[in-house]
Amino acid sequence: MSESEFVEEGFIQLMFRLKQDAENANWLGPFQVSAPHAVYQWATSALEDNAKDWHSTLADSTIFKGVILPDTAPQEEIEGYIHAGCKVELVANSGHMIAYDNPDGLASAISRLMTSPVKHE
Repeated sequence: MSESEFVEEGFIQLMFRLKQDAENANWLGPFQVSAPHAVYQWATSALEDNAKDWHSTLADSTIFKGVILPDTAPQEEIEGYIHAGCKVELVANSGHMIAYDNPDGLASAISRLMTSPVKHE
């Protein structure tokens, strides 16, 4: 749907579905305080970003790169980031919503990445 359609109707429908679906309840809080057009633009951007080949983009970058993934990430995904030159930190007991699932583990992973020695390729 278009952005104007989402702002007029889709956002209300989304909020209703989130209230009904316990599996996606973590999205409800942030979306309740978000402007409908911002949610639409964020989702559109996320879809566009997901269509990109992140591993090639990262491999071409010569700066320090770090990726934080849940410990349930497929081994192929982890290896793809390592091959692209990224330091990979895994967060235990987490899924897609790492910050909700294990905020302390995420904070530790960020800290480890921030204190990693910088290597240039």
